[in-house]
Amino acid sequence: MTYNLIIPRDPLIFRDGRPFTADPGSQARSLPFPYPSTVVGALRHRAGVDPATGIFDTNRIAEVLNHYLRGPILVELDDQDMVKDVLLPAPGDALLMNTENGVGAMRYWQRPLKMPLNAEADFTQFAIVGVAGIIKGKPYPYQPAFWRLSSYLQWLETPLDGPVELDQLGINKLPTESRVHVSIIPDKQTALPGALFQTSALEFTQAESEVGTFNLSATRRLGILLETDAVLSDGLGLLGGEHRVASWKDIRKNNPLPNCPASIREKIKRSKACRVILLTPAYFEHGFFPTKVLENQGLNLQAVLVHRYQTVSGWDYEKGGPKPTRRLAPSGSVYYLKFDDELSDAKLDAFIASVWLRNISDDEQSKADGFGLAILGTWDGNLREMEVEK
Repeated sequence: MTYNLIIPRDPLIFRDGRPFTADPGSQARSLPFPYPSTVVGALRHRAGVDPATGIFDTNRIAEVLNHYLRGPILVELDDQDMVKDVLLPAPGDALLMNTENGVGAMRYWQRPLKMPLNAEADFTQFAIVGVAGIIKGKPYPYQPAFWRLSSYLQWLETPLDGPVELDQLGINKLPTESRVHVSIIPDKQTALPGALFQTSALEFTQAESEVGTFNLSATRRLGILLETDAVLSDGLGLLGGEHRVASWKDIRKNNPLPNCPASIREKIKRSKACRVILLTPAYFEHGFFPTKVLENQGLNLQAVLVHRYQTVSGWDYEKGGPKPTRRLAPSGSVYYLKFDDELSDAKLDAFIASVWLRNISDDEQSKADGFGLAILGTWDGNLREMEVEK
C-alpha cells in the first residue's frame, strides 16, 4: 500500500445526483466532499491507462477492480506539495455550543446514558446517547467540519467537556465557487439564447482573513490523501464532473497517518470498551448496524450515534448502466462497543489492528472501494446518569 496525493488545480465538482439537463437555468451542485467511490473510480481508471496510448485498457477491468482504497482524507499542503496536516471529519459525539458571552464555543461529549426514571422510548436495544449534564443555549452555528489530527487524537483518548479554541480545532467546510456558463454559436461567436447553466464546485483552499484585510499568503492549500495498492503515475488528470483538472503525486515515503497510540490502546484494553468512529461513509447491509464488525465473539454494541443517512449511486462503466442506490452511514458516526470481561489482550490487540484506519463495511467490494474507514477512541463502558431538571 502506498500513499498518493490529489492536488486540485481547478475547483472540483462531485455531483450530488440532482438532475442536470440541457434546460435553461439548470445547475450542477457539488457534494461537500467526494464519496470514496468517486476517488476509487478515478484511481482505477488511472491505473488501467496504457502508457503508450494514454487510453484505458478495457482488458484490465477485472484487474483494476481489485485495487484497494483507504480514504479519501482531506489534508493541508505545504509549499512543497507535501502533507502539512491531516484534517478528519468532525466526530459526531462532539457537541459545540455557544458560550454565554458569545465568544468561542463550549464542547460537550455525547455519551451513552441511562434512561431516566419513568421515561420511555420507542427502542430498547441500545442505550440513548446525549450530554449527561444540563446545558442551555444554542449549538455553535459554525462548527468545524474537519478537525486537525492533533485535536482529533486528543478527543479519541480523552473526550473532555470544556471551552475549545476553534482555530486550533479545525476548519470549516470547503468553500464553493459558482460559475455561469453559456453556449456559443461558433460562426457568430455570440451566446445561444437560453443556453445558460450554472455549476457549483469545491475550492480546495481556506482563506485566513481579518476584518477589513485579506492575506493571500496565509491561504491554506488543501488536497486529498489516499492509500492504495495501485501503482499510479504522477502528473495531471481529470477528476469529478465537467473535466476539472487535478495533479496526482506519489508520496509513498511520507506516511502522514498514525498508528494507534499506545495510550489509546491501553485504555481500550483496560476498560474493555471503545468507540468506533467512521472517517468515510460506510455501507452496512442492515442500515446503520455494522454486522461484520460485530461477528467478533465477545463484542457487544451498546449505543449508536448516527446522523441522517447518505445516498450513493453512480455509473457502472463495465455494464453501461446506473449502479443500484444504497444508503450509507455518514462519516462522523460513532459506535459504542463493549467487550466481554474474559476477552484476552491478544484478541483485543487483534480487534484494534483490524479496525484502526481500516475499512469496516459489510461486503468486500465496499471495503475495496474505500467505504467505512474507521478509527478508535476510548470509553469507560459505563452508562452515565442523565441529569434531569426539576
